[in-house]
Amino acid sequence: MKLYNPCIAVCLFFLFAITSCSKSPDQPDTNNEPKVDLPFYYLFNVGDYNLQTVDNKRQVNMIFQVLDKNGKGVVNMNKVSAYKLLDYQNDMTTSAESNVTIDTFGSIPTEINSILLLDLSKSVEGFVPQIKQAALSFINASLQGQKFAIYTFDGETPKLRIDFTTNKTQLSAAINSLPETNLGTSTNIYEALITASNKLPEEVYSTQRIVQSNILLFTDGREEANPQNKGQALFAIEDKNVFVAALQSNSLDESTLIELSSGNYFKAGNIAELETKFKEIQDDISKLSRSVYWLYYTSPRRGNNTWHISLSIKENTNLDLMGNSQATGSYSSSKF
Repeated sequence: MKLYNPCIAVCLFFLFAITSCSKSPDQPDTNNEPKVDLPFYYLFNVGDYNLQTVDNKRQVNMIFQVLDKNGKGVVNMNKVSAYKLLDYQNDMTTSAESNVTIDTFGSIPTEINSILLLDLSKSVEGFVPQIKQAALSFINASLQGQKFAIYTFDGETPKLRIDFTTNKTQLSAAINSLPETNLGTSTNIYEALITASNKLPEEVYSTQRIVQSNILLFTDGREEANPQNKGQALFAIEDKNVFVAALQSNSLDESTLIELSSGNYFKAGNIAELETKFKEIQDDISKLSRSVYWLYYTSPRRGNNTWHISLSIKENTNLDLMGNSQATGSYSSSKF
């Protein structure tokens, strides 16, 4: 049984009165104000830390990338005023003589290599026409310089249907010729990923050319053929961009697919949603490509010395210098 205490009641009355009077009727209620999501960026080198130079122009070059907090590419980040570029403690962005410039996608010849790994095991029989349509949509939304190779897999060794090409007519023919019935049993996801990883060209980032590579894996199930190969598959793709388009089913192993995709996981609740998921993945690939930037400026340094620079975004809540919040590099002024 709770006892009534008059002293407590009096104290509560005065506390309520003070709280009620402390805010003016005209004072806005900040609790109802919308929260502002402060910008958070990952910024890091994607080229060599030994920066390229153009000696007769005293030009220093850096290739870098900007991602958001979810690891998605950030586009239109080429305004010099958004950055701070330190060269021996001096901010080059404030110097007119340095002529700091940031170029975007297309300023350097760019090649994008995409491998489609399509699960054509028995469980998708009846859905193959929609899978073909999703793959065609993915290819038709291709970027300039994007090449495609297509593999299919079931429980056996993955089959190369067409090697890397930009020819959409040939790619469409390869997709349309995929079998729709009498599909194989079992699912060999791990070997498919290992095969694709070995086929994928190595990425290159320089002022002469940029080469980017990625894998799109489609499946509706789990590894059945060689489950012991998971470690090998993870090792093979550890430095690769892997996207997974998953179709909901009773056998779907989501936790493993999320691990294989490093978070680039897109699930279609039904076959009608699959084409949309393929388009979303192509959009992410586009953003990743367009989030790579080329910075160059005229250095004021002279002599046989090595100089260190760092690039950061001014309005960035990611302040962890060990957490990819700045791009760094060094160059020699010996030939300037």
